[in-house]
Amino acid sequence: MIKKLVNLIYILFIVLFLISSIIQPQGMNLIPINILAIIGLILLKKHKIEIKNFNILIIIGVIIRIFLLFINLLCITKDYGNFYYTALELAEKGYTNSQYMAMYPHLLPYIATLAFIFKIIGPTYKSVIILNILFDIFSAFIIYKITDNKKICILWLLNPLNIVWCYMCHPAIITNSLLILSISSCLLYFPW
Repeated sequence: MIKKLVNLIYILFIVLFLISSIIQPQGMNLIPINILAIIGLILLKKHKIEIKNFNILIIIGVIIRIFLLFINLLCITKDYGNFYYTALELAEKGYTNSQYMAMYPHLLPYIATLAFIFKIIGPTYKSVIILNILFDIFSAFIIYKITDNKKICILWLLNPLNIVWCYMCHPAIITNSLLILSISSCLLYFPW
């Protein structure tokens, strides 16, 4: 009963997410990504995950994320803009006078990491996406290694919300990755 309820809530979430992408003019670029993710999730639900299917679904998850590099949807307003422009200032000057950072110092690791990536790859929005993709795929890898469960790994890679977070200049992906790493470390060292 609980499994059916969770599945229903998850499907409802994906449908609402797809509808919100259609309603928002900027979200129209995300519709193909959502559709690919839904197809992958249907395949996950219908078929037993064998090595061949597992590899195909991983490739689909990675391709969807790479597709993010080619859509033209900038998310650098409000908080996202604060993260982006503070990281840009830090990369260019080596310091920041941001009032935002003074109020929210816990965001400094994300902004410093982003500034480092700006220095390596260049200060473009694609650098943000690349950083987020790397952390998101790292999360899926950790999940698979810890749980040894292919479905959970694929669910992470094909979850539309995770995919959209890869496009945002926001520390959610890195926070999730480090949270998963922390939980997995606890499971390794303190098996319950």
